[in-house]
Amino acid sequence: MARSVAVPIELGRYGALPLVLCGFMGVGKSTVGRRLANRLERPFVDLDHRLEEQFGTSISALFQAGREAEFRSAEAAELQRLLAEHPPMVVALGGGAVEDAATRELLHERAFTIHIDQRFDDLIPALNRLRATRPLLAARSNEEIHALYLRRRANYLFANLTVTIARAGVARATRDVVTAINAFVEKDPR
Repeated sequence: MARSVAVPIELGRYGALPLVLCGFMGVGKSTVGRRLANRLERPFVDLDHRLEEQFGTSISALFQAGREAEFRSAEAAELQRLLAEHPPMVVALGGGAVEDAATRELLHERAFTIHIDQRFDDLIPALNRLRATRPLLAARSNEEIHALYLRRRANYLFANLTVTIARAGVARATRDVVTAINAFVEKDPR
């Protein structure tokens, strides 16, 4: 069986910027982000995991304790710190990180942001697996989660690039993101 050849990533004028992935819970930002970072030979930061280390507890525990506002403030501050360092890295954001307008503006100014999108119906199996660990999912019906998905999706539109992925696995999702980056940079080579 022939092994597929990895498509090279051409970032053009965006090469010095942090590459930031946003999107709804369960779309694969962290998994695809790790693969992109490896391909680009850049450090990878999962912002949610970094914040869990700083708080010494899970995001789920923070939300259950009524500390979502404190978490969101720390999330914005940590992202600002990361982008101020400005090394070429890959960052996976939590699903709600871009609900804050100031965060979207910061990303617009200091990063190349990719919205990883997936049809809601395709996301349901992943969301069902996440219900036990995500307080925003645990007590909500699929209709309520869909409303959250639509509300957040509107906030992802600021991204430089939106890549809609199929439910075909991580390798395919990563390849789709790389192909979309290359097509974007080819059209905007400045």
